[in-house]
Formats: sequence, structure tokens, C-alpha cells
Amino acid sequence: MVLPTPAEGQRPESGRVHVFDIPPGPVSGALVLLGIQAGIGVATADTSLARRRLTRPIRGRMTTARAFARLLAGTDMRAVAVMADLYRIERRSPPPRLRPAPPPRAEPAPRSPVTDLPPEIVVTASKRDIPLTDYPGSAHVVREADIALAAGGQQDTRALVAQLPMLATTSLGPGREKLFIRGIADSSFAGGSQATVGQYLGDVQLNYSAPDPNLVLLDIAKVELLEGPQGTLHGSGALGGVMRVIPNPPALGTWAGELGTGVSTIAHGRQGGSVMGVANVPVSDWGAIRLVGYGSRTPGYIDDTQRDLRDINRSDLKGARGALRIRPDRHWTIDLGHVYQRIDNRDGQYVDAGAPRLTRRSAVAQPSLNNFAMTFLTVTRDWREGQSLTATVSLLNNDLSAVYDATGSGTAPSSIETISTAHVLTGEIRFTRRHAGGTGFVLGAYGTLSDDRLIQQSTRMSETQVLRGIGNRAADVALFGEGTVRLLPGVTATAGVRATYLDLSGLTILPSGADRATAVAVPAGGDINLMPSLALHWRPSTRWSTYLRYQQGSRVGGYALDDAESGSSEDGFRIFRPDRLQMIETGALFGDAGGSFDARLAASVADWRNIQADFYDTIGPYTANIGDGIVLALEGAMGWRPGPSLRIGGALIATRSTLTSPAPAFAGEGRQPLPDTPAIAGRLTAERHWSLPDNATVLLRGTVRYVGRSWLGVGPLHMAQGDYAQADAGVAWTRGGLTLTMDVSNFLDTEGNRFSLGNPLTVRGGRQRTPLQPRTLQLKLKYAL
Repeated sequence: MVLPTPAEGQRPESGRVHVFDIPPGPVSGALVLLGIQAGIGVATADTSLARRRLTRPIRGRMTTARAFARLLAGTDMRAVAVMADLYRIERRSPPPRLRPAPPPRAEPAPRSPVTDLPPEIVVTASKRDIPLTDYPGSAHVVREADIALAAGGQQDTRALVAQLPMLATTSLGPGREKLFIRGIADSSFAGGSQATVGQYLGDVQLNYSAPDPNLVLLDIAKVELLEGPQGTLHGSGALGGVMRVIPNPPALGTWAGELGTGVSTIAHGRQGGSVMGVANVPVSDWGAIRLVGYGSRTPGYIDDTQRDLRDINRSDLKGARGALRIRPDRHWTIDLGHVYQRIDNRDGQYVDAGAPRLTRRSAVAQPSLNNFAMTFLTVTRDWREGQSLTATVSLLNNDLSAVYDATGSGTAPSSIETISTAHVLTGEIRFTRRHAGGTGFVLGAYGTLSDDRLIQQSTRMSETQVLRGIGNRAADVALFGEGTVRLLPGVTATAGVRATYLDLSGLTILPSGADRATAVAVPAGGDINLMPSLALHWRPSTRWSTYLRYQQGSRVGGYALDDAESGSSEDGFRIFRPDRLQMIETGALFGDAGGSFDARLAASVADWRNIQADFYDTIGPYTANIGDGIVLALEGAMGWRPGPSLRIGGALIATRSTLTSPAPAFAGEGRQPLPDTPAIAGRLTAERHWSLPDNATVLLRGTVRYVGRSWLGVGPLHMAQGDYAQADAGVAWTRGGLTLTMDVSNFLDTEGNRFSLGNPLTVRGGRQRTPLQPRTLQLKLKYAL
């Protein structure tokens, strides 16, 4: 039998190393995932593969040939290279009957694919693809399958919060949240300060000075969370850490797709639904297009007794993501993509304390909107021996608006609306060289141009008037580098630094609507800011490792509207200074993630100076420096597999934050903790797999999480929230490409109080509560084409 061979100059891709994460399931679907994650095309005409199952996951860094061997182990199939990036799955030829078998070669026998070394989880957000066991810091990897079932009922950032206790969020509503990692939390309001968590879609930055866009986590390979600060590699705005969503890239030479739909019902509320679709379309032999589209409606469950309306807090969402991948040869990869998402919250998510359950009184509706759009281009050049050059550029526009009830006692209904816009152009280029054991280096350059506006306007008797606003323009350019060297067997040292040049200007928006530029100097504007990092990592065996790490982070300053406490300036604005955080962390890892047992422990202390915080007063949102603080954290996680089909996992974090030197306007009596930092938070998960006849499988998963008490703000806003537990459960049945899931979130129907804020104009009364979403039943049907 003569097999086709690659053309001249086209070497098979099978020897290249990739990061694979393929869960158990039908072999046909696993082949599709292998092709996507290796960036190759996989074709077969054998329908029997849909009835075969992959019983053990394929995870870690390995060659494409090794991944094929693992996937096809125990079958009579093999992968044959037709072209450099195209493989055909075919049956092995039977051995000749008349010719004796050739004598065995003297080469050592290859390892069995089933008993090979444990796969490694690779932290790509490190920008050097460092294995998790060699990464000197706290990192977490979450797959789409982990957040699609029994994770709070929403497949977005809220599901990640339910999965990772060290990740916290405010609860103003989808598309309006601020994220916090490991107790690095500044305030409960969304305003002009830069985010404390850097967010990325692949290599593209998603935020600068805007809240979490809350992108739906569909068709993704995984999510990585690196606890911060991460200033050296990710720049300003990564005080708490970095969250990186890694989407499935277009797969060359492969037609694939997925369709899904679902229905939901909420106790004390109404019914909702969702639809989604994924299509992977090859374009000749050198490219492919991948399209993702989705839409959903989350029904409301809060009643307004003053307006006599039921279920007012409905949320509608729609979005799409598309990417074109071009690979002119085996060295170059070009990705061009666009992301769009719109979240429409019809009313506020809060209720009145002391009123009947899930009710409040308000004179007007309080809707909010998040409109997010981004276009990006990424070009990668790969060489042998782990060398690569990556360049990316993106342009994003994020428009947000929120309406608040401003009706006074005995007056006509009126409202105040806050409108903010953010336009951000970002580019980065970096060269990376990777070696075994996490050694290597990365050198890069980065630049951002950010222009954001925040305007407040009032509406009374159908007449709208602009009150005033503020604008900030930032030019942020930087050079950065980080490298890891081996000092002794099993001991590595990491050092890096980022040099940032920042230029900032602002303008005030007058009541007439005219813009007037200001010429007030901003601290750190035009200055060079250095953010170093140092780490030691010791791995005495393949089973455990330990590390010690020092890192810095900072955020830019800016202009803000004057607040009532400080008095009004003649120009109607004030300046808030940059803040800076430095942290020392130590930790240890034991076992192999995905193995029979693994555990991790970390302890950290953070010194935070000139803390920026957002507030809301009668003049609207403003930002101020509230003082200095200390954050202590102790966290741990474990995973245990007592049997091949049972898995138990848990995580816990304890924090103690203190505002040590409050600014005069925010001084209080006694110790003041920082906002939104629960003293303790934890999660416990158990899941069980069953194999059924006809190659069907069932997965049952249950989760219980607890969020301890935290505080809404500092000074006059020292109000309690949190101190609740939530239980979720789900079951998934899979056969071939068909998956049916039933998910029950908050099945005990706990009310709780996630957040003591809904309307910032009246929050000082202390009567606002944001309950957990009541018990929700979801049924979803998904079919992989």
C-alpha cells in the first residue's frame, strides 16, 4: 500500500509540541478538539469512531504524534500525514500473511500511551508557556466543561466566581461588575479608576478603565487566572492579577460545528431561554474561519410594589465572535477577529430591606446597558527550539449607561443617568524563548492609547439636561522583560522589570455641554515607572515544588469630578494620584493536577499605597485616594480522585485587609477593612461519571460554596454584606455528539445578600440588598456536528 506523503518543503506537523486539553468523550469529537488545539486539519470517513470513546483525558504539553497515539490507543486506526497541516485517520493495514515479520529493531520500545508521564498544565498567561508545576506563583486553570455545569447557572464571569473563591465581584448587574482577586479590592462603585484585574481574550487586552465586559464563555479551550500583582508582564491595572480567556482557534482543513438551545425557569419569576451556534469553516489549505453566535434571556424575579410591576429585572444578551486564521506556512500564523456583545438589564438587581421578599419601591425604571465591540489582529512567527515572535494590535469601544431613581419625597419622578465611553487602542510585540523546566525569557514592547468619558445627566418630566462630566486621555508605553535561569538542579530564579512612560491629560464637560481642556499636571504624567519582579522556585521532585515571589503593580492617576467631602474646585474637577502595590508571596504545590491527588497552599502580604476608590455622590461618580492598606491572605486548594470515576475538589481563602492610614474624609472608628473582601470564602465540589450502554455517559456534579461577610465601603459606607452559602447541582448525558444537561442553581432557594448597593443616590440609608438569584432550573440541548 502506498501512502501519500507531504509535498517538497512541507514537513509533517506531528513533531511540533502543543498544549492539549481534551476531556473524555467520543473519539470523533476528541479528534476535532485535537485538530483545533494543534492548528491542523483532521479528516476521516470511518463512522465507527463516533461509537468509540476516549476514557482518559489527554492533557499537557506533547507532540501532535504523541497526542494521536494517546487518542487512538486500543483501536486499529492511525493518523497519516497527507500534507503539512492535514491528517487522515484510517485503519491500519493488516500484516502480510505470507511474509514473516521483520526482526525487532534494537531501539528501545516506546512508552505505552496510557501509562506515559502525567500531562502538564501550561500557564500561557505567563507569556512563556510555563508548566504549572514550574510556575513561581498562584495560577488556576478552568476548562469550559467546569463552568458549564453546576457553576451558578450562568456561563460567564459569574461562573468563574462560583468556581474560584479567590475571585470576587460586585453585584450591580451583568456588564457593570468590578472584579477582585485575593482581597485586592478598592471600592464597590464603578467609576474612573483603572481596573484592578487585567482581562484578556487570547493575547488581546479587554479592559483598561472599564468594568468587566462579562463575555460569555462559549467555545473556549480554558480560562487562566494568575494572582497578582502582574505588573512586570501585564502593566498597570493588574494589581490583583490577570484573567485570560483562551478561545478555541479556527481549525485548518476541518468542517465542524455545534448547535445548542436551552430553556430556564426561575422560582418567584418567569421563563427564559438561550441559543448558540459554532461553525468552523476551512478556507482552502491555508486558512479557516471560526464563528460563534449566541443570545439569551434571563427572566426577572423582583417586583416593584410602587409601580405595580412584576419581574422587573430581566436581562437580555446577544453576542458574536469571529476569527480568521491564515497559515501561509508552518512558521507563520495570522489571526484576524472581531468580538461584539450587548447586555441589556431592564432594571436594578436590588430589593428593599424589611420589605416582602424580592420586592422594592421605586418611582422610575433603572435600566443599564453594556455595548462592547473589539477588533484585533495577531501575528505569530514560530521557530524551532521554543522561539516565537508575537505581535498583536486591537481597537475596542465600550459604551455603558446606567439610570438611577432620583425622585425626592413628594416630587415628580426623576432620574439621573451616567453615561461612560471607552476607546482603547492597544499594541504589543514580544519575543519568547522557552526551555525545559520553565527556563527561558521574554522581551517585549507595549503601547496603549485610552480615551474615556464619563457624563452625568438628569431627566425630569421628560426633559433631559447634561449636568457635567470628565474625560481622561492616557498614553501608556512600556518596555518589559523577564527571564528564568537554573541555579542548581531543581532550583530556578526569575527576574524581570517593566519600564513604563505615562502621559495623561483630561478635560471637563460643562453643564452647557461644551468641552474645556485643562492644563493641570497629573502625578506620574511624563514620568518613568519601574515595576520589578523576583522569584525563586524549588522543585525537589516531580511530586512537589515550592516558591517565593516578590512583585509590584500600579495604576495610573487621573481627573475626577469633585466630591462633596472635599469641596468644589474652581474648575469642577480634582486629581486622584496613582496607587502602587507590592506583594511578597510564598507557596507550595503537591501532586499532579488531574492525577489521583493534588494540593496547593499560598500565603501573601500586600502593601497598598494611595488606594484609589470610586464613589458616587449627588454630583455623580468620582474617584479619590482613600489612604494606605495592608492585605494578608492564606489560600489552599485540593483535588482527590478516590476512584477512576469519582472526583472531589475544594478551595478556601482567608483574608484580612485593613485601611491603615485613611484619608481624613474616610476615617472611621476602629479598624476598617477594605471593601468587598470577605474574611473567608470556600468551595467544595464532587462529581461522578458513569459509562452506559451504547457508548453513552452520565456526569453528575454538585457544588457548595460559602462567601463570608464583607463591607460595602469605607467611612460612611461601612455596611455589611455577604455571609451566605449557595448549593448548585447538575447532570449531563452525552452520546456521540449529543449532550443533554439539567442544571439547578441555588437549589435550596437561599435569599442571602450578595451586595448592599443598588441605587448609589439612596444607598446611605442602608436599606438596599441584592439577593441571590432564586432557585433556577435550566435544560440545555447541544449537538456537535
